Amino acid sequence: MSCNSVIYTVASTPVSVLAGGTVPLGAAVRKYGCGIDLNGNALQLLAPGYYDIAVNLTMEPVAAGAITATVYVDGVEYPGAVGTETAAAAANAVQIVIPTLIRNNCNSMRTVTVVLSAAATVTNAAVVAVKV
Repeated sequence: MSCNSVIYTVASTPVSVLAGGTVPLGAAVRKYGCGIDLNGNALQLLAPGYYDIAVNLTMEPVAAGAITATVYVDGVEYPGAVGTETAAAAANAVQIVIPTLIRNNCNSMRTVTVVLSAAATVTNAAVVAVKV
């Protein structure tokens, strides 16, 4: 199965995420093709090929210090797909942007999630995934 696909998801309602918790990806605002789907808090890469994915998060950590967002593929940290910012004080907004390229092999499906290292209120989460 080969097809051109794109999805743009947005979660703009503030939501509390615990340390080690998965960021809700919201709803699909734009979707085209048959190679990508949104399933709860995860993207599903359905067609073989490469996927260009960009994660953009705005959040307010519950404590001062570093907070990290990591892209997981099939429950495993994806190499290099991590971003860290430091909040000067609790509830100071920080933004993390993570671009990555993920390969999906033939006859398989990959599940993509975003996990936080520390508790935060995520005020905006936007994800764009394009099958290239």
